[in-house]
Parts: sequence; structure tokens; C-alpha cells
Amino acid sequence: MQLDKKLQEREKELEAFHRVSEILYTYDGNIKEVIQKILLVITGAFQYPEITAASFSYDNISVQTDNYKSTGRALKAEFTAQQKTGCIEVVYLRKMPDADEGPFLKEEKKLLGSLVKLIGMYFEMNAKNIILDVNVKEKELLLKEIHHRVKNNLQIINSLMRLQSNMITEENTKDVFKTTENRIKAISLIEEKLFRSANIKSIDYSECFTQLTEQILSAYKAHKKKITYSLDFMDFGISINRAIPLALIINELITNSIKHAFKDLPGGNISISFKCESGNCRLEYIDNGRGLNKDFDAGNPRRLGYMLINALTSQLDGGFSIENKTNGFKFTLNFPVN
Repeated sequence: MQLDKKLQEREKELEAFHRVSEILYTYDGNIKEVIQKILLVITGAFQYPEITAASFSYDNISVQTDNYKSTGRALKAEFTAQQKTGCIEVVYLRKMPDADEGPFLKEEKKLLGSLVKLIGMYFEMNAKNIILDVNVKEKELLLKEIHHRVKNNLQIINSLMRLQSNMITEENTKDVFKTTENRIKAISLIEEKLFRSANIKSIDYSECFTQLTEQILSAYKAHKKKITYSLDFMDFGISINRAIPLALIINELITNSIKHAFKDLPGGNISISFKCESGNCRLEYIDNGRGLNKDFDAGNPRRLGYMLINALTSQLDGGFSIENKTNGFKFTLNFPVN
């Protein structure tokens, strides 16, 4: 019976060594998750797995099992990689009968030492990439948190503006508030998309810009004015430095169409397409409204919306052209992806 138990323990230890090797060499890029899996394998290989916890530390990487707490019943093993020392500590959460090494078996000490050597070899070969990966992920999490707070603050500002506008009876002033609210919502949508994205460097905004367009049209009750639209946003990945100015330009164009191009008309249509190819992006915006005034000068606009479009185009390092027609106008914007 005693022999059977010992054989079962050795079998567990061999299985643990095999599983740790497998986890390390199928490393998927998230080292903290990998170490967490390894710690669970290690604690499961000890004779009292239900009361076993473990922790890992190396350079700026620190990982613990959920149940970990420091006790006087600990078994430690260290490794050195890239001239830095790492450590795995296994603890029992309750007092257990003495064995070979306090409450631990000598075979468990040997297993932990072998596993630590294996982990040390892995870190020696991959430490630079691992530490860089951890630092990048931590920075991305921090950036996401910042953008999340920005989004929340924008929503608070928007709510305050809406409350204020509800107290205003003068229509022109009320309209200014609504226009500003839509600009803030456009920025907030981008921040929301960024917060929920897995990769903050290059985000697919196609769905976001479709939502933005529908949001603006809804704000101005476009369906009641019989304004229809068609959208062609191909899947594209651009940085937030490109996305926010682009969103604000789209906002200004749609707002202009609804408030001016379709004014006193029985309806209208807006068509928007956006594509990025060979390092360049192209936005085409067309409406079939009354067109721009004859005295309109794109290079010297007097209306705030077009002043904003000029400034935002400069931010994109791009350029735009306008074709004024008797049955509407066409706006074309070109800018580099990066």
C-alpha cells in the first residue's frame, strides 16, 4: 500500500515535469498567464494539493496562485537568468506532519529544483523578449485605463451640456449645444472602441464609424426628414491619432448636410465611403442637397464647421477637395495611414 502511494507520487511528479515543459514551449505571448498555469501544475504535484499555494518572482514579473499567503511552511527554489535571480516558493496553508524537508518530501524538493532549472533555462533564452512583452502589456493596460477615464469624463460633460440645453429656449443657442454634444460623442465613441480593443496600436474602426454616422443622423431625426444614407467602410486599422480627426470631419460633414444642404427639401441622400490602400486613406462624402453657396471659399471658410475641417485635415497631414454641383456636393479627403 505504501509502495503504491509512492509510485502515485512519482507519477504525479513526472506528469508535472512533462506538463511544465509543454506549457513553456507552447508559450503564447502572455508570460503571466503561462506562469500561473505552471504554478497550478506545481501545486497539484505536491502530496497535499488542496492546501498548497505557490508564488513566482523574476525581475518585474510577480505571479501568485489565488490562494497564496506567506506561511512558515515554505519550500523555495531559485534560478538565475540574464544575471537576475528568480524564485518559486511553495507553501502549505496548514500545519502538516513532518516529512523529509519539514512537511515536504525530499522528492518534492527535487521536483521543484528540476522545474526551476527548466524555467531558468527558458528565461535565459527568452528573458529579453519576455520582459519587453510584459512592459508593453502593462503600458497598453495603462493607456486603456486612461482612455476609459477620458471617455467617462466626456460622457459627464455631455450630460451636463444636455441638462443645460434643456433649460435654453432660444433655438440658435440650443442648436450650438446640440452640435457641440455631437462632437463630444464622436470623440467618446473612438475612446470606447479603443478601450475595448485588444490592440490599441491599430484598431479596426469600420463598425465604429458606421455607428457614428447612425448616431449623428438619429440626433437630428434624419428619418423624419426622409434623409437616407449609404455607407461603405472597408475594414481598416488606423491609430487613434488618425481616428479622432477623421470622426470629427465625418461629424461636421453630416451635420452640414442635415442643417444646410437639405434645409427645406423634401428629403435627401448621403453617401460615405472610406478605404485605406497602399499606405493611403481616402474618404469620399457625397450628398444630393442644394450644394454650397456660390461665394463659398474652402481656403477661407467663415463657418466654424469648415474651419474645423481645415484644422483637422492638417492634423492628418492630408488634403481635401470639394466639387460643388447643382444637385449636391462631393468632398474628398486623402491622408497617409501613419
